[in-house]
Amino acid sequence: MRVGLLGASGELGGVAARVLLDGGLDTLRLGARDRRRAETLAAELRRRAPGARIETRAVDLTEPASALAFAADCGVLVNCAGPARDTSRPAALAAIAAGVDLVDASAEPGIAALFERAPARTALLGAGLQPGLTGLLPRWLAGRGFARVTRLRSYLRVFDRFTATAATDFLHATDAGCLPLAAWRSGPRGGALARRSAVELPFFDAPATLLPYLDQEAMALAGALGLEHGDWFSVVSAPQVLDAFDRAPALEPEAARAALERASALDLLGRRPRIQLLVELAGRDPAGRALTRCALVDGVGNATVSGTLIALAAQAVVAGALTPGAGFAALALDPEAMLAGLRAQRAIEPPQWLDGGVEDLAVIEEGAL
Repeated sequence: MRVGLLGASGELGGVAARVLLDGGLDTLRLGARDRRRAETLAAELRRRAPGARIETRAVDLTEPASALAFAADCGVLVNCAGPARDTSRPAALAAIAAGVDLVDASAEPGIAALFERAPARTALLGAGLQPGLTGLLPRWLAGRGFARVTRLRSYLRVFDRFTATAATDFLHATDAGCLPLAAWRSGPRGGALARRSAVELPFFDAPATLLPYLDQEAMALAGALGLEHGDWFSVVSAPQVLDAFDRAPALEPEAARAALERASALDLLGRRPRIQLLVELAGRDPAGRALTRCALVDGVGNATVSGTLIALAAQAVVAGALTPGAGFAALALDPEAMLAGLRAQRAIEPPQWLDGGVEDLAVIEEGAL
């Protein structure tokens, strides 16, 4: 089956293509606005797997005919192009018109509804780090002794360089249905939480600033788990990035994007990219006893984790492991298989889970030190 990969000129697309090839999907169509940049990746892949069938095409997602021509005769269309607000809808429409399945790193509002006209197709949305792993890890932990989950706390730290695309997506998160300072209280509740500074979290660099948010994946996950109480936080321990983010509302969009790119590069000087995701669940075990457990994942960087996960999601679609339909990847994919795949590709360290809450982990960390 041919897999069409949009965004082949970017870091995310490069990671996804390598993982697809390593997983045995060796018939690839690589697309980018500038075909020469896609050809650079294709040449690397051909050296990596001399028998692979790799082709490249120029594709302009602002032109429906170009997008459709790219998607035609593919089995799955994988969208790693961005920014999400500019690429997700055209990619989805091309997949629907071509009659192919879709895997998208992003999850823009309204995309799933488009697939009501293509009920036999599969569309996995938000198949990256966030959304994606942020929904898979809670489901993975929920399978470890819980009969019912009532409360969730999630802390995500991304210490990495912002590309122009990533910065644009970050700055326009509210356009994608992400509610700042909101939380889940048996339903979405705006203004339920406040920003907190100088917070120390176990296993995270301290001090950090916690930025509460409630995005569309979090709401879908809360409904699927039956949560009564859910809090999600972005953990920022990069001072330059935090300053750029705070100044962004007063700047023109391009200036804000550039400032965030520069800030992230300064914060990363002399250090390696890293992602950390800490999740706490509370509820009941099968005997009705109170149960609280935490899970921690450490990863090597945003593009590596996101690109690997989107490729693993595409492999699941090709394998026919999923029921047709459109929705969040984190709710459709097998969390055990996805975390195992991320570990096998060395995108993350083996997930750790421990009894007790986040506050208990602080005691464990101090004891270990």
